[in-house]
Amino acid sequence: MAGDILFLAEPQRDKRKVLANQSASRVSVTLALNATNGAKPADDDSAGNYFRTVILSEGILGQAIAVGKTYNQCAIGTELVGTVSPSNYQGKVWIARTQSGNTYGQTKTGTLSGADTQSNLNYIVNVPTSPAGHVYELDLPGTSALPNGTQQSPPQRYRVNFTAYAVLDDPAKGKQVSDNFNYYAAASCGYDANLNTVFASDVTADNRAAPGTIKTTWNMQ
Repeated sequence: MAGDILFLAEPQRDKRKVLANQSASRVSVTLALNATNGAKPADDDSAGNYFRTVILSEGILGQAIAVGKTYNQCAIGTELVGTVSPSNYQGKVWIARTQSGNTYGQTKTGTLSGADTQSNLNYIVNVPTSPAGHVYELDLPGTSALPNGTQQSPPQRYRVNFTAYAVLDDPAKGKQVSDNFNYYAAASCGYDANLNTVFASDVTADNRAAPGTIKTTWNMQ
């Protein structure tokens, strides 16, 4: 009898593992970007309340003057939205990213490449919301103006392409459950006559984030 009980119990445990694995294997995520000037984070994006605390300008998404570590920043408020299927999945779903781009002052001043660029954890919702099944990642890509500069100082520029993708459980090594989603952020930052931080508008189609990619030269040409 004991042998029979053991024989029946093992498949039951295995069956539960199989069902759990099958549940995770059916998860898929569709990514989208919200970065319209003046827009606000989605109503079910609980990270939006904290995100608002670092924005100095009226707009929250799109062009935003944000509090920087040392200097205020010309940033592009972005909200990556992952729609999870099935919507009642309650494991963790992370939006991970890689980046490729350049920053500029009077000359090229830096290169950004490769590494995942996870946002502040306060900007992330990684358990799907109910009932919509959304996960979110908010971010503020951009640049500050030249430290101690003047109105005549050359704008500081940020030109970066991102590839975002959704993964289960672990943002560094979890299973990818979405297609790659390409988007970019571009910003140029300077000062006005009163040395307030302002967006520079000398380059066409600058100071925005949108799906797709850009040339990461200073003038995006």
